[in-house]
Amino acid sequence: MIKFEIHELEHFIASINPIALNGASPSVTDIQGWNDWIAKEAHQVTKAFQTQVHLLKPKPAERYIQANHLDLLRFMDVVEEYNHHSVLQNNPLLAELYQNLQFSLEKILSHLLKYYTQYIDQDLPLPTSFLQNAKSIIDFNFQQLKQLYFRENLEKDLLDVAFRPLNEFLKRNHNPYSYRTLLYFQEFINEWLPLLDMSDKNDLNWQIHYKLYYLNFNNVEYRIFCTDRLHDKLEALPSLTDRVEKVNWYVSTLRRLHQKPDMNLLPGQPSIVHQVLSVIEEEYQYLIDKETLLTQSSFPDESHNATTLQVPLTSLQLAQLANALDTIRFFPEAKPKDIIRFFAAHFSTAGQRSISENSFHTQFYSKNAAVLQSILEIIEWLEKLTTVLKTRVKQTNLNELQ
Repeated sequence: MIKFEIHELEHFIASINPIALNGASPSVTDIQGWNDWIAKEAHQVTKAFQTQVHLLKPKPAERYIQANHLDLLRFMDVVEEYNHHSVLQNNPLLAELYQNLQFSLEKILSHLLKYYTQYIDQDLPLPTSFLQNAKSIIDFNFQQLKQLYFRENLEKDLLDVAFRPLNEFLKRNHNPYSYRTLLYFQEFINEWLPLLDMSDKNDLNWQIHYKLYYLNFNNVEYRIFCTDRLHDKLEALPSLTDRVEKVNWYVSTLRRLHQKPDMNLLPGQPSIVHQVLSVIEEEYQYLIDKETLLTQSSFPDESHNATTLQVPLTSLQLAQLANALDTIRFFPEAKPKDIIRFFAAHFSTAGQRSISENSFHTQFYSKNAAVLQSILEIIEWLEKLTTVLKTRVKQTNLNELQ
């Protein structure tokens, strides 16, 4: 049976709520004694949470915290209604008592959110008073972050895009926000504050982009901002080859970016990395294809001078294998272009005498529908390799025992 830890508090308040008092005015001594008892009982509640979670097994502990969290939210709503009662408006001492009660309940809620986040439903709406207090702390730090507008070489448009959801969160008081939303903006502030101490020698624009990708700032406005900036940079490059290299650099960089687990501005929406990659691959894949066609028609294939080994893979399969090896840093000192050049020069497939470097370059970065099937076929070969190696390990162990 689940124990509800705040029931002692609730039963006590039931006897001194504005309706039960029926206009009676408690003494200063009574109020002081009640304040002391409330603070002590609130402390006992948080201790009880710690004890029970320690004693219970994981599943019962999860149900225990979830039930007490819901019970606490319910009681906080009741207390908030009491705070607007006309009796309290005419009795400052009693009003102070209920403010202290509300503060104690908020401390209990803060304890739950801090130590048992994995158990609670983060999508439940937060009590209004608790949310307003949390917002005031965020807003104080946000005002400090606005100093970034005065930094040289920092894109003000980028700051506008990054700050807009936070501004909306702080200004909208009629919307019920969840703990998940609050947690996101708390993390947002914590990640951004170190930027204030960074020297102008650092590329602050890149640092901001890194923060936004790390926090999965996955709204449409930021995705459009990123892809528009990429388009502008591509237009400024002098040649098609330079543009292809820039696109490939962006794709490679985005795939390597680390994102904070379970963190997103808009839950349920694709990650910002996925959104930007999708646009890049849709809008700029033609650059790679066009560059391949031009270079194949303009330059002879010189790979015939190199010693080549034939492999039972298609060119696309081999390119995707090379990409996977690059991802796990199998060639720690090599850049992607070096890996592409090496594979194209030293391997051939069963269906063609040699592999064009430019064609291999396209297949290395390709994300079209044929890639998935190619990867599955590569896995079949890797499973064969694993079987052979395991057999050799067993044979080696047998030889050692003999």
